[in-house]
Amino acid sequence: MNNLIPQLEQYLINRRYSFNTVSSRLRDVNYFFEWLKFQNINYLEVSYADILSYVKFCKLRENKQSTIKQKVKSVQFFYELLESKNLIKQNPCEEIKLRAGIKRIPNNLLNWEELEELYEKTSTKNATGKRNKVILSLMIYQGLETGAISKLKLEDVKLEEGKIYIPKTARGNSRTLDLKANQMYHLQQYLTLVRPYLLSLKDQESEQLFFSYGAGKRLDSLLTNLVKNLKEINPKITGIRQIRTSVITHWLSIHSLREVQYLAGHRYVSSTEYYRIDQLKSLQDQLENLHPLN
Repeated sequence: MNNLIPQLEQYLINRRYSFNTVSSRLRDVNYFFEWLKFQNINYLEVSYADILSYVKFCKLRENKQSTIKQKVKSVQFFYELLESKNLIKQNPCEEIKLRAGIKRIPNNLLNWEELEELYEKTSTKNATGKRNKVILSLMIYQGLETGAISKLKLEDVKLEEGKIYIPKTARGNSRTLDLKANQMYHLQQYLTLVRPYLLSLKDQESEQLFFSYGAGKRLDSLLTNLVKNLKEINPKITGIRQIRTSVITHWLSIHSLREVQYLAGHRYVSSTEYYRIDQLKSLQDQLENLHPLN
């Protein structure tokens, strides 16, 4: 299995992790390999129960909770690689994200009326307002997160077909989604008038659908200002993650689990199940009773 380490290294590099992060992840996986060897467990036959045993072993070694989570995440990356190569059917670490409490229970959700109110009340008095309304529409009607918004290119918008292609991100699958009727006017205006104007102010070319005025491709400042404006409309707003969580939760009330998995770009259906409101109470009980780090 040591011949998989170089492949894992390249896998992490392709996901744009830093040199220090990649080195740390590889050390964690080699540590896990030593534990498997000691336990006489084949790395292709590792189960969820084995991962819990590994967690308990780390606890006995007096590892901090944050350190254990990092080690489990590193092992998860290793099994993601094996899964991508069809060497295993399921990542044994996947359930840890739910039952080990690595994710938080969704809270402070916005209902659909509140989401649409944000869209309706977002000002379009100037060019940046028009742009922000388009970005917000993609957050609400296509459930996009920061990474997906940043990766969108001009060619991804298929206005004549009424569709938009969402590229693959580090955490999500690619997909092609329908555009809603109430998006079309503002999106067309952005493409034909607003974007060229903003691009002229930037004084350089860009393939990105949305862009900052700096040299980089990150949209942190742009999105921070957008969230600030949304808070003026609704003080409950905490950030883009809250909006995406609210959207996915709403989708689950009107679509099937597999449909929502595709819409949200989730790699695993368990990631989608996390947003099911009807399971939140039982999930909270599981976190309290089954948390292997307690």
